[in-house]
This record gives sequence, structure tokens and C-alpha cells, in this order.
Amino acid sequence: MDIRGSLTFPDATFAFINMRLISGLMSKEAWAPLLQECLRILEPGGILRLTDSEFPFTNGPVNEQLTDLGARAFWLDGRSFSPTGKRFDITVMLAKFLQDAGLAQVKHQAYALDFSFGTEAYDPWYHNLLVGYQLYLPFLLKQGVTTQKEFAQLYERLIEELRIRRFEVCSSFLSVWGSRPAGV
Repeated sequence: MDIRGSLTFPDATFAFINMRLISGLMSKEAWAPLLQECLRILEPGGILRLTDSEFPFTNGPVNEQLTDLGARAFWLDGRSFSPTGKRFDITVMLAKFLQDAGLAQVKHQAYALDFSFGTEAYDPWYHNLLVGYQLYLPFLLKQGVTTQKEFAQLYERLIEELRIRRFEVCSSFLSVWGSRPAGV
């Protein structure tokens, strides 16, 4: 079902709801209704957890350029919480979302994952990134942040950049969780 609409579960159905990496499909206005639906279907004392990520940090100039295009596109589409469109800024909002929804005992845990050249995580990340950027292209074009020609050139340069032994990349993630108070 589409999480941006009413959820078809009865009230107080779940003891635990876990959502991760959903920010890419959420407008700023869609968060509050979704979390109210989650609160409705969460049993008293149940836990709601959100985990999301910011765009990665890297020493690759082409990767940075593509990240900047993505950040700008999300900002133009109303999905970013950045005041300038230079970042995504979802992780700074997650705890506030849960507090505003009425969850109690909100806590958080930060994580960093290293996808640098030569790490165990590099190969799966590399292949996912290349496919992901191809899937991402229609959105970037729709938002007018690049052209087909510019993107093709960046993509070819990205492939070269990712194969450099000194390529470093780290992604940050934040998990926040809270419980539904009794009587809510």
C-alpha cells in the first residue's frame, strides 16, 4: 500500500513499526499524516522507529557534483529540509517528527558506513550506485538540475572516479525511536 495515504490496518495492530530510508518518496507535508497513521496502528507501549540517511561524504569531485544535483532536485521538489538546497537535512528532523506525533521517550543512535574503495562494502555499494543513478536520472531531468548530455558525461567520469584506489566515501545514518504512550 502507499504509505502516503491511509493505512488499511486496524487500530493498535503492531507492537513495532520500522521504517527505513523512506525520505526519498516523502514530501515535507506527508510526514505528519504518515506518523499519525503509524501512531494509530501502533499498540500502546509499542515502538516506532525511523532510520534515514544523508547524502554521503566523499573525496570524489564527480560524486560530490552528482550529490549536489540530487540535493538541489529534492529541494526543488519539496522533499528536503535544507534551507538552501545544498543538503538533504532529513536526519535533523526525525526526532522532531516523532515528538510532534506524540511519541514518548524518543531516543536516537547514529551510524556511519564506510563504502570506500577496497572495503568489504564497496562492491555492492558501487553496483547499487551505478544502477541507482540511472534510475535517478528522470527525476533529475524533471527537476531541471541537469541535462541528458551533462549527466552522461558526469556518469562516465563517475565510473572512472569510483575505480581510483584513493576513493573514500562514508554515509551517515540516524535511527530514532519512541513509544506510543498509554491512552493515546
